[in-house]
Amino acid sequence: MFDIERRMLVAVVIALLVSFGLGYQYGVYTEGKRNLQDNLTASEVQNQKTQAEDERKSIYVYVVGEVMNPGVMELEEGARVFQAVERAKPGENADLSAINLAAPIRDGEKIVVPKAGEPTAGSSSGSAFHGDGLLDLNKATVEELDQKLPGIGPALAQRIVDYRERTGGFRAVEELLEVSGIGEKRFAEIKDLVCVR
Repeated sequence: MFDIERRMLVAVVIALLVSFGLGYQYGVYTEGKRNLQDNLTASEVQNQKTQAEDERKSIYVYVVGEVMNPGVMELEEGARVFQAVERAKPGENADLSAINLAAPIRDGEKIVVPKAGEPTAGSSSGSAFHGDGLLDLNKATVEELDQKLPGIGPALAQRIVDYRERTGGFRAVEELLEVSGIGEKRFAEIKDLVCVR
């Protein structure tokens, strides 16, 4: 009797140890599986984020004029005019003071590097006036907006420039309607005098 009880006790202890061991092994397995899934998910999210950032970072700009390597340049988003001009290698007669080298570049812009003494009309990074006589909303100063556009005083001109800086530039002339103080009537008076390049 005592021997049977002892055997039963040993069997129960062995069963408990086996159960505990299996439970422990299962816990280790599930924890490892969970960690692997978490790592794979984190890696996948990071890859998608990196891919999205890479897609967002490239812009293209067309550099012409007094440069040795004219053409379309691929730059990172947020690049400045001087970076595009450096890559195009300005010629010895280039008048770099005629363009704003510190200006941010937008995708699809054309930068004309003029020769010394050559007018800068047509350069999206130079004068705010173009060969067609239109005032570029993305280049015009407060003074130019005030003096050249009817019904636009210094305060409203400043709001136009503030809007441009806040939004990263005008993408269409119609965006003027988003500027506080410019309604349909005032917009109709100036829309044919301005452009977005």
